[in-house]
Amino acid sequence: WPPQSARTLHLAALELTDGAGPQEIRAAWSRLVKLHHPDNSGGSTADRFQKVHEAYRALGSPGVPKAFAA
Repeated sequence: WPPQSARTLHLAALELTDGAGPQEIRAAWSRLVKLHHPDNSGGSTADRFQKVHEAYRALGSPGVPKAFAA
């Protein structure tokens, strides 16, 4: 298992706290990808967009192993 700090970093990327559940993770991901999508932001937040996707894949994406499951 990765250190707890890795989970905390992924939650921070989604602007969530440690007690966030699957619905909160999905809602945060949805909100943030719309906000930081390169087509909507002129490409200025592409790095942030990528970090949000990485965090969602690690924490809550269906079909992807939950490496950071609590």
